[in-house]
Amino acid sequence: MQFDIGRLDALTAAEQGRPMKLYHPTTGQPFLRADKEAVHIVLLGQASAVLRACQRSITDERNALEADGRTPTPEQMEAWDVRFLVEATRGWNFDQLDGGPFDFNAANAQKFWADKRFLWLRPRAYGFINETGNFLAG
Repeated sequence: MQFDIGRLDALTAAEQGRPMKLYHPTTGQPFLRADKEAVHIVLLGQASAVLRACQRSITDERNALEADGRTPTPEQMEAWDVRFLVEATRGWNFDQLDGGPFDFNAANAQKFWADKRFLWLRPRAYGFINETGNFLAG
């Protein structure tokens, strides 16, 4: 029996992004829009060129600090987290924040991931990005 290893391509979907559904942290139930579609954020996968370049840039910045005998501050580490997640985000299907319009764009992605109210979503996003199975073809 033959097996085509090309079926394990996780790069194509990682470059396109896949939807990460949002679940209530207590009940585990998916958040739904009025039309009953699951609320989601479209994220790139770890294998994408964009995220690999972003990670290299962050690593270079961290190495430069350490070469100067400095350690990153908690604020700098959080800024790197936000930057990485902004780079990873390619869309979403919610359209309001605090009762006002909140379309997807880079500025709103920055605002969303930097918002302390949504800290609980960061580990979920990192887990989704790093889980290769989310980016393998069915």
